[in-house]
Amino acid sequence: MKMPVYLTGIGVASPFGNTPAAFWNALFSPRRDAGETEFTIAGKTRNVTAYLTGAKEYQRSAQEYFTTLCTRAISQAMSEDGGPFSPQRACLLIGSGMGAADALLENPDLSLDYPAQIVRMVRSRLNTGLPLQFLSNACCAGAQAIAYGCDLIRSGYCDRVVAGGVEAFSYLVYSGFQRLYSLDPQGCRPFHPERKGIGVGDGAAFFVLSCDKPRRAYGRLLGCAVTSDAYHTVAPEPQGKQAHRAVRLALQEAGLSPSSIDAVVAHGTGTRQNDQVEARLLYELFGPVALTAPKGRIGHTGGASGAFNLLAALGILKFQRLPDSTIWRMEDEQPQVSLEHTQQEKAVQNILMNCFAFGGTNIAMVCSGAEDTEPI
Repeated sequence: MKMPVYLTGIGVASPFGNTPAAFWNALFSPRRDAGETEFTIAGKTRNVTAYLTGAKEYQRSAQEYFTTLCTRAISQAMSEDGGPFSPQRACLLIGSGMGAADALLENPDLSLDYPAQIVRMVRSRLNTGLPLQFLSNACCAGAQAIAYGCDLIRSGYCDRVVAGGVEAFSYLVYSGFQRLYSLDPQGCRPFHPERKGIGVGDGAAFFVLSCDKPRRAYGRLLGCAVTSDAYHTVAPEPQGKQAHRAVRLALQEAGLSPSSIDAVVAHGTGTRQNDQVEARLLYELFGPVALTAPKGRIGHTGGASGAFNLLAALGILKFQRLPDSTIWRMEDEQPQVSLEHTQQEKAVQNILMNCFAFGGTNIAMVCSGAEDTEPI
């Protein structure tokens, strides 16, 4: 096993709570329906059904809304860890699928460098001189930022990395999924036989990754792996070969066998193809395994979804409980999974998180409790 990376600070901005404790409380509470919000966008009134952290803030300024979500979560994570955050030995990694793209709806004449302007706004708001890298890789952006942070620590470049994902609501994305007929009017229902697509959510989740064993920690990242299907712009490779490989590589890096994994936090988008591919690869690797899919409760948070999966995993480790129970069955020699909205007590020591994205990126992370430190 490679050197574990400790998770020593968490920051979260979400409609389900702005602290880890509040988020976890919502995660283990009964499912909440998305809310309907009326927006005036590009001069027209439109109704949107989504899980939004701040609809009024988005309406005032998409760019400001994105910046606020991002800096609120990062500041909280850094404050909780306490540092030190030396510009020579620490950095910020921000993952987002769309960033503040909806600023273009407010002002089509924005300069071409406005994404760089947002990065400058984030640094200014945080009042930090830390190097900042912005990663934009669709739904894997946040997970890739975390995996990259692990690499920086293990390679000796950094002692601390603040990494995670942020996705402010984007009407551009919402409209795109509408045109793809991939929005489920009943909300995201991962692995449900009648699933019809995603439910839109937003928010930010960031973590402080540390190389040295601290006195207190939320958990440890044991292994991360990134692969690419190189198959299709939006569709997953039907056999899930590279997703399968990502999980195997993450287990190899963690020094664990499939039988050592006690639970899986699935990508689980609620779309037909994605859930089918993920169910098959999980069954091939693990057989029936305890499974949960946070998007069924919080919606699809885009580029932040991998970070929210890690946040859910840490809650599962802390409370030894899964938000949903899992039912596996075999039909025509294909594994089928459905999730019931009842909690399941479960002893969990090692947990796997999946994150897949348009473009064919696959990220798998393995996490465990920090048994050699005090829990936060």
